[in-house]
Amino acid sequence: MVPLRFIGEATGAIVHWDQVNREITVVTDRLLTALGMSKEEMQKRLADYTAKQQQTSGSSPAATTSPPTPPPPPSSSEPSPAAPTAPDKVESPANKPIDLTALKGMYYGFRDDFGGYECGGACWDLYTFLPDQHIFVGAPPKGGPETIDCTRDGRSTYTISEGKLKLSNGKSYPIRVSDKGELFINDVYMTSVTPAAEGLKLKGTYKYIGYSGLVGINAFSTSWTEYLTFSSDGTFESTDLSLSSLDVQVSKTNSSGTKSDKGTYQISGNTITLTYGDGTVVHSLFFDHYPDGKDRLSNIQIGSNRFYIPKD
Repeated sequence: MVPLRFIGEATGAIVHWDQVNREITVVTDRLLTALGMSKEEMQKRLADYTAKQQQTSGSSPAATTSPPTPPPPPSSSEPSPAAPTAPDKVESPANKPIDLTALKGMYYGFRDDFGGYECGGACWDLYTFLPDQHIFVGAPPKGGPETIDCTRDGRSTYTISEGKLKLSNGKSYPIRVSDKGELFINDVYMTSVTPAAEGLKLKGTYKYIGYSGLVGINAFSTSWTEYLTFSSDGTFESTDLSLSSLDVQVSKTNSSGTKSDKGTYQISGNTITLTYGDGTVVHSLFFDHYPDGKDRLSNIQIGSNRFYIPKD
């Protein structure tokens, strides 16, 4: 028996004690590199997480031992998704000041899932604000926000009052705009989704890592890695890619429902269409996490998962 914190921190890892769930998380430099996150960023996320736990449970700071740093931050072929009818059309909110009385378009935010039990380690909260006080929560089933069909996909109406986003389905979330003009929903910082450039092509191998339970600590923990390689000629290849992980509906091609691991892709607006060699067609949400600057297209969202190009 050895002190886990002493050994972990002696090797440069971050050790976090989750008092509420009674779990210990060890974050190594290798994992940070794979996630594309700095140690400082992870430490801030853990500190925020611990503060929220204390507020919720009413425990004092002394009751929770937590050196800051968090684990992971997703029959026949169908034609491309049809354009939604006029009432469902979504406008891009990019680069527009936040006005809670006139929210438009899709916003996304990252929420830590330390145990990996809810979202495989990282939850991406998605809210699409439609005309006439309608809202769609989550990843649209047929692609980006421009594909939302309220008759087919469902929607809720909403009101905003007294710091609450209240949905007609009974759900309610805290909502506010910070002094810096930043939007927060359910205490999660939200960023507007930017449509992809017309004719956008990707190049490189993207990676997604997910887990359930704390590997090496929980007896029934597991982790998985998926790869997607895109070429600028419009072709792609997948490795261990679960179609269900894309959080989309798959076109029916044959009775077996099998798929090949190669095909072609097309990006339009915020929808990526993957057409596999066996005819299976998948329409999924797509956007770039860093649409500007040197990190452009290094981190992309496909469905509910974030795929990134490893730096090493």
